Amino acid sequence: MPADWFAGDVSAAAAAGLISGFGDGTFRPDAKVTRSEQAAILARALHFIGQNGTATAAEASPSLESFKDTAAISWGREDWNTVIQAGLMNGVSPEMLMPGANATRAQSAVLMQRFLSLAGFIQ
Repeated sequence: MPADWFAGDVSAAAAAGLISGFGDGTFRPDAKVTRSEQAAILARALHFIGQNGTATAAEASPSLESFKDTAAISWGREDWNTVIQAGLMNGVSPEMLMPGANATRAQSAVLMQRFLSLAGFIQ
């Protein structure tokens, strides 16, 4: 809804190409966000700032195939590759990504901090 407190932020994110809603034309701002949806948004944000998703950390990032549940990624495999290689996202355990799980506020806060740090907006 245009009057919602977050409408301006959503409009800015959509204009930047970070979010686009669902295939049926809906946006669903009150729906929970899955980890795969987070991966897609973060991958788009990386491209928006001119990053290709290459890890810059001293340690190499794990590969997507090192997780046992990659078959559960029904869409966005390249997004997952991008955010894992950038060091932004990892598994909920060393072996599981849980791509269809709803993201928690804590996970979202960590992802925001990692992205803002990678982008050079914070240290």
